[in-house]
Amino acid sequence: FEVESGNERNVSQSKNMRVKFEGEFANKIIGNYGIQKMVALENNVIKFKPLDENFPIIMSNDEKEVLALINQQRANYGLRALQVDSRVQLLARAKAEDMLAKGYFDHNSPTYGSPFNMLGMANIRYYSAGENIAGFPTNYGAVQGWMHSQGHRENILTSDFNYTGVGVVNGSIYGKLFVQIFIQK
Repeated sequence: FEVESGNERNVSQSKNMRVKFEGEFANKIIGNYGIQKMVALENNVIKFKPLDENFPIIMSNDEKEVLALINQQRANYGLRALQVDSRVQLLARAKAEDMLAKGYFDHNSPTYGSPFNMLGMANIRYYSAGENIAGFPTNYGAVQGWMHSQGHRENILTSDFNYTGVGVVNGSIYGKLFVQIFIQK
């Protein structure tokens, strides 16, 4: 990105730094600032926003494909499609990025704790929740792997779950890391 500021500053310390983004990053979320505030762009200005229900949903093509594959599995069993909660979406991606950055593969994160701790840290209210993780080279393969594992399949096919978030990151020894968080609101 190209900085449009006369002063060099650490972005995490400046809430008014102007930045010009082009291509796929124009007017998109560009990262997180802790788990309760996210970095977003509005008119090419970085803004630190609270993570609330009105935060925009931004999904990569991989994440969209995994969601479509999951919802197809649910449709095959007569279940309604999962809706994306923007906050849960960002948490799933943050967990996948954390697993990649810190080199672990576990439901309990050294950064965030359990998925339930993570949801609590982000002040997300829910009645029930679950998490699936996978390492696989393809989106289809990850979903098929989950469907062939009893616990993962139960999360996907739990009729009470109505919202989700999907995080997919490239670069692991598996090819991609996948995190799907499910909640019942």
